[in-house]
Amino acid sequence: MFDESSLDIKIISAFEGRPSRLSKTRWMSLKKTIHVSKSLARTNSKRETLIEVDATHTELCNLTKGSAFYKKLQESLEITKHFTPRHNTSTPSNIGPPQSLPSWSVVDPNEPKLTVSSLHQSSGEGASNVNAQASSSDRSAWDIIIPDQPVLGEVKTVTLPCYMLKQVTQLLEFCGRDKIMNALEAHLIPRNQVSSVGPSPSLLSYALCGTGGLGKTQIAIEFAYASMQRKDFEAIFWVAASNEGNLAKSFSDIAVGLGLENHSNHREQVVSRDLVLEWLSHPVRRILDGAKLPPDVDFPSPKWLLIFDNADNLQTLQGYWPLAGKGSILVTSRDPMAKGKMYIPCDTGIILPPFEVSDAAGLLRSITGYNRPEDKEPSEQVVERLSCFPMAVVQNAKTITRRSLSLKEFLRFYDDDITRREFNDLTLSGLISTADPKTISTVLALNDCTLAATSVLDLLSFMDPDRIPEFMLVGIIEKLDILGIPFSNYPASENDFVKARTEISTSSLVWRNIDLHELKTHRIIQDTNRSRMPDNRFQAVFNAVVKMLSHAWPFSEFDWDTKRWSQCEPIVPHISHLNSIYKSSEYSRRNLNVSAQFARLLMELGWYHIERGNLTQAPEFLDSSRKVCESFGGESKITNADVSYCRAELASMNGKPEVALPFALENLKLISKHDLKGWRYPQAHNCLAAVYLGTGDFEKVAVHADLAIRGYATLETPEFVDFPHINKAYGLMLTNRHEEASKVLENYLKGELVERGKEGTESFKTACAKSLLGAIYRDLGRYEDSRKMLDTTLVQFRHTVGETNVCMANTYESLGDTHGKLCNFAIARDMYLKALEVFTVDEDSVPETSRVYFKRSRAYGRLDSVEEAQKAREDAQKLLDTLGTDLTEKDINSFLPAWARTKIE
Repeated sequence: MFDESSLDIKIISAFEGRPSRLSKTRWMSLKKTIHVSKSLARTNSKRETLIEVDATHTELCNLTKGSAFYKKLQESLEITKHFTPRHNTSTPSNIGPPQSLPSWSVVDPNEPKLTVSSLHQSSGEGASNVNAQASSSDRSAWDIIIPDQPVLGEVKTVTLPCYMLKQVTQLLEFCGRDKIMNALEAHLIPRNQVSSVGPSPSLLSYALCGTGGLGKTQIAIEFAYASMQRKDFEAIFWVAASNEGNLAKSFSDIAVGLGLENHSNHREQVVSRDLVLEWLSHPVRRILDGAKLPPDVDFPSPKWLLIFDNADNLQTLQGYWPLAGKGSILVTSRDPMAKGKMYIPCDTGIILPPFEVSDAAGLLRSITGYNRPEDKEPSEQVVERLSCFPMAVVQNAKTITRRSLSLKEFLRFYDDDITRREFNDLTLSGLISTADPKTISTVLALNDCTLAATSVLDLLSFMDPDRIPEFMLVGIIEKLDILGIPFSNYPASENDFVKARTEISTSSLVWRNIDLHELKTHRIIQDTNRSRMPDNRFQAVFNAVVKMLSHAWPFSEFDWDTKRWSQCEPIVPHISHLNSIYKSSEYSRRNLNVSAQFARLLMELGWYHIERGNLTQAPEFLDSSRKVCESFGGESKITNADVSYCRAELASMNGKPEVALPFALENLKLISKHDLKGWRYPQAHNCLAAVYLGTGDFEKVAVHADLAIRGYATLETPEFVDFPHINKAYGLMLTNRHEEASKVLENYLKGELVERGKEGTESFKTACAKSLLGAIYRDLGRYEDSRKMLDTTLVQFRHTVGETNVCMANTYESLGDTHGKLCNFAIARDMYLKALEVFTVDEDSVPETSRVYFKRSRAYGRLDSVEEAQKAREDAQKLLDTLGTDLTEKDINSFLPAWARTKIE
């Protein structure tokens, strides 16, 4: 436009010489760029002068005395000063150029004012030109109105210190969080106290992330007040950042608070925002007509702290984030991305964890007044039940006080689902700076999720909160109809699942371990979400989780297949957690119907613990499975029989054959009635053979072992039998028929090699056979064969069940016995020590542990280590004393099943 104009005046076009930093957005990387380049500044007017200013875009209008831009502008104004305009008196003039320097001009107060002043006019007052029209490009049409006196801007002092914290108050109960407070001080408080002119090269910023109720806002409040008391900053601004309107209002208030504006001349909020951003980027102590004056070298630029609270939508911050300035920014947000650089250029931050147990318990005791020594343990139990959530701890502490409850009474009430929901629905008075009443549910923002995200969160609410594998959640996407999961709103694809996961992660309801592909949440989030569910939704989600876990679980045929253990491990805690919910009042008071599939899953978990040697953990799940079975008819009869089988195996392994026998007989009876032609029938006979080994009825061992072997052979897909051969060999050995026993096992191992190859000879089951064969060889006087067989057994057990399994302890003990026969007493001593390292961990292995101590004492004696021998014998006797009075080593085997008895020589 200018190049086509006839306007014949001088124009100065300035452009920046230094790049400005851009705020990072979702699509743009953090970088520096030139906003107004030389080509963009050029107007192509006839008498244009282009000047490069040594400044960034935001500094462009800040005149610095002595700069090239300053000199050129001064020169142009001096020329204008001697210009005598022409006037036409025929028409009054009401349009003219500005009468004073623009408000953005910066003037050194110690220098003469550079103004257009006292110019002689050749015509009378009011002279004008008839050609003067708005938007005219005819220079002769304009008058230059020359004031008689200089027009000077008003110099104002910025209001400092300026602490805008009236809208928030400190929480009297605030405690703990020392590590977080120290981190904020380290990252946000400027340490360089040297005076400087102009902005610092970068901002300091930190983000507190996490779900609602963790105390992000209260930590920020505490840090703000502590910083004010220490005078770390001359200005602290609290900005409500929950939405664009609150941000704009907060920045408008800051403009007034600093004195950049006053109440009488409030401008548009965008203008107020820009004034504040300009001051934050270049903080000064004085302004001229709204513009900065140069910093005083005798005083450093003021330091400021800007707190964006509840900035859950990070994109809204982009228009309010300063680009420079000697200041610090603290952000609180549910979104964990706040501590990254994807949406805002935040330096660092933390996903805020719940309280430490000790801090949470201390807070609870301080509010309730329960500060006696005996209150320590129950207070820790209470806060652990509340996931150490600060908001939940404070709220429930006040509930305890209001209702005059003891800590133990509160735990009992809180375990009741109805009461817990009542407690969670109480208004969080005094905890949150808001006019709206809040509950735990609303603070967690559970109602704000989309339907797809809600479906995912509902499933998570019934799973163990610490390690939730994503493969289970993704694995059901295309199988909802097949599995019978009626979730029409569940993500329809893996991409939809990622979107739902992102949504609940953004609210910090869950967080993700990227390396392990696992999710984690808090127990109180789960409790609160479940308590909101009506009965029909609770039932649907519970059954959906059962089906999801069943889909992922590798079901067993009680064949001790160790290869499936790694597949079971990530699912085990979730079945356990589901069982805890089933056993709670939360489930029972709803009077819901549980599925037979759940009974099967519980029984499987009980068997898994038996296989892994976790014998004390199995009964809980077997009992729950039996309870579920009792509520069904024929649908769960097989599962009920399998529970009896597991119970018999468990009692046998615990050395209680008299307890095992009724279960084994019940198992055979049920299977004979409901699964006579399946693999469970020969398995039932094998179970009885194992039980009779413990009771010492060795003739019955052989009978049931042979029935099992023949039964397996009649199956449509015959299996080469493992444990029936092992049990039969045990029975023969215990009746001193060692040669027959060795033949049974040798033929079995040869058959395994033919039938399954090398893989068959290296399984857990063949390791059991080799362990027994090694003992039989020793009894036959074949000591070297025994040593070789047991060495091989150790390797197989180590690779299949691991170093800490009781099978390893038994084999170490047996190998020690063999080395004793070979007169390798030092090796025997060491083998017994290895056995003790495993046995002593198991509280139920007292007899075995005592026996090994006696054997180790004998080995020390053969090595002439008298003191060590005496010490080992004393240790053995101490353990025997726990079993009964006046016991000797000869009595040890009386506490063990027949198959577990060994000689002490």
